[in-house]
Amino acid sequence: MSVLIPHLPSSALHMISTIIPEVVLGTKEPSDKARGAAFEVILAMGRKMSAGGIVKRNLMEGMDEDKGGEGI
Repeated sequence: MSVLIPHLPSSALHMISTIIPEVVLGTKEPSDKARGAAFEVILAMGRKMSAGGIVKRNLMEGMDEDKGGEGI
């Protein structure tokens, strides 16, 4: 997963929000390998988001369409 995040288009950063809960749960796994992989995904998400882009809030689950369309 951490290999795929850098290839995510900067106009599709809303996709990151959909995987955050699962990745955070992965950091709590008993396996060192699983925790390390989850941490690498978190780092990749942070690098991708710091590079900038558009988060389409209307495509995010649980976000009210009336309160915002797009943000940076």
